Amino acid sequence: AAPAAAAAPAAAPAAAAAAAPAGGKRKRDKADTGEEERQVAKRIKTPAPQEPCRAFMWFVISNNPLEGREAYTSHTTYQNLLNKVNEFWKQGLWIKHICFDGSLYTALFNSNHKFAQQTLSHQTSLEDLKKFIKEYWNKGYYVTSLARDAVGWGIVVTKFQPHQAYYKQSYCVSCMIPINWIKQKWQKDFYISCCAFSEEPQLASVIIMSKGEPYSSQKVEVDFKYPSEVIHKHWDAGYIITCVASWQDQNVFVLSKPKATTFSTQVSSRTRDYKKEIKSAWDNNRSMVTLGYCRVT
Repeated sequence: AAPAAAAAPAAAPAAAAAAAPAGGKRKRDKADTGEEERQVAKRIKTPAPQEPCRAFMWFVISNNPLEGREAYTSHTTYQNLLNKVNEFWKQGLWIKHICFDGSLYTALFNSNHKFAQQTLSHQTSLEDLKKFIKEYWNKGYYVTSLARDAVGWGIVVTKFQPHQAYYKQSYCVSCMIPINWIKQKWQKDFYISCCAFSEEPQLASVIIMSKGEPYSSQKVEVDFKYPSEVIHKHWDAGYIITCVASWQDQNVFVLSKPKATTFSTQVSSRTRDYKKEIKSAWDNNRSMVTLGYCRVT
């Protein structure tokens, strides 16, 4: 059985509950209520092609300059991660991002002044995950990070300081990347906050979008390797990488255009030693944005 969720102690008066309300009569919104989108594909047997050689590396994304205090931790089990998270919470550090590379949980932390309370939990099924999200929305929390491991979903929900929270949040569970749903949400000023993907026991993508992110535009790029030319093109247009994930040997990059630029450069590094790269970023006055274990060939 998965260990119980841990919750950080309150650091300030809780923000007014601004999450999407549960229950009540309203017009049915398939995405807002978290219904799964399913598509049935006809299967045709074809000779299996020769399997190409695959290589995976850590993608470490950082911005200049370094803002506030930061830390990271890596553990082979969720329970060990949970124990360390509690230590960092006591030091006034909040979870910024969690990820899982198949055998290792990694979490990034920073001293985010916008956060007031935080909870880390593990859910073993999609149904449990959806119930957990709705339960914490009703408590005034928002999903701020999500990861898929071998047996379930790691999820971070955060309660913001007054006047710092998102206006609203929505999620979609699908057997593919729900591009049409994402585009519809973009038109309503929602932007992707985090995402995670599962291949076993079933294909599933979980996309979290929030209204109130500090972005004016967003792009999603999917590629079997690191799309260097595409990334540089978006950088030149004012976008930055805000989310990296891997699914079915493909890499998913979310690039966002900030409303106001508070940094000078973004660095995207591919490495087998992400710990060394994180320390290098700090030594060069850069703050961590995100990281993911993704395909490079």
